[in-house]
Parts: sequence; structure tokens; C-alpha cells
Amino acid sequence: MLLSLTVMGILFAVLSAIVIRANRIMEARAEERRELEQQLHEAQRLAVLGSMVASVSHEIKNPLGIVRSTAEILGKRLAKLAPGNEHLAKIIVDEITRLDGIVREFLDFARPKT
Repeated sequence: MLLSLTVMGILFAVLSAIVIRANRIMEARAEERRELEQQLHEAQRLAVLGSMVASVSHEIKNPLGIVRSTAEILGKRLAKLAPGNEHLAKIIVDEITRLDGIVREFLDFARPKT
């Protein structure tokens, strides 16, 4: 009887150790899964953000091009009609060029990397 109790106690201790270790492994895997889900969520959020940036940048580039070409035409007309004031149109063209560079940087950021 004493031998049976001893063997049962040893078996219980071994099984308890196995269960405790299995619980730790399951907790570690669950934590790893949560971290992977978090990374996936962040990647999806960044992908949507990149898509939005590309869309908004594209919508800004078109009007900028129109404003720039209009300012260039205006500069040529000012040179003929009011000499000395054509620098005003050049300021507009220069600022449009600067803004276009910023929009291009946004588009480069949004473009998928290989």
C-alpha cells in the first residue's frame, strides 16, 4: 500500500510538472500570437495610410500643375503689360515647385517598396 501511494505521488508530481510546463508553453504561444496580431494590425494601418497619402497627393498635384502653368502664362503677360512685375509670377512658380517637391516626397513614401 505504501509503495502504491509513493508511486502515485511520484506520478502525480510528474503529471503536475508536465501540466505546469504545458501551461507556460501555451501562455508563451498566446503572447506570441498577440504580438503577431499587433504587428499585422500595424502593418495594415500603415498600408491604409500609404494609400491615403497617395490619393491625397495625387489630388493635390493636379491643381498645383494648373496653378503653375497659369502663373507661367501670367508671368509672360506681365512682362509685356507691366514690365518689372513679372517677378511676382516667378514667386508663385517657385512656391508651386517647392510644394510639388513635398507632394513627390509623400508619393515616394506611399509607393510600395520591393
